[in-house]
Amino acid sequence: MNLYPKYEPMKWNKNFYIRKSHNCYAYALNLIYPEYIELCKKNNLGDGEYCKLVRPQPGLYSGYKKIKKNANIEKRMLKDNPYIKKTDYYSSCPSNYYKIALFAERNKKINYHFYREDKNKLWSHKNGWTKATNKDLSGNIIKDPAKCDRGIYNLFIGYYFVPIDPKLKNMANYYTT
Repeated sequence: MNLYPKYEPMKWNKNFYIRKSHNCYAYALNLIYPEYIELCKKNNLGDGEYCKLVRPQPGLYSGYKKIKKNANIEKRMLKDNPYIKKTDYYSSCPSNYYKIALFAERNKKINYHFYREDKNKLWSHKNGWTKATNKDLSGNIIKDPAKCDRGIYNLFIGYYFVPIDPKLKNMANYYTT
């Protein structure tokens, strides 16, 4: 039996500091780090602007530096998380794994976005500091992120199997590396 993440938008949306300090990467990995919340709270200027520096970025955990234009987000994510494996939409997850999908903005790979398949077999996402949702930009429930309205994220990078166990996943931000 697979223990996919549940779609729990209130877990991600209710607390201002969780919303501001955790992004699509954290959401796809299904990780909320209390220390990120505290950093965001401690240095918040009232609008959460500081918190964007607290949001995790692919590759920082494994020693990559700041993400620059045309950075290979897939390579950075896989270096952070060696238990994540590339797959396709149709393959069934191995036991104790779930799926995510990665997209980027064509010609500006610095802009990336992750989607996560939930227990209900629908997909959800959290764009930057915004609220987690299971709807695309047109307001439709996401059945396949490759076929939904993703706005600027028009370059498909891949689907991946992600371990459910949080001890097998890693992420870091500019302050925790």
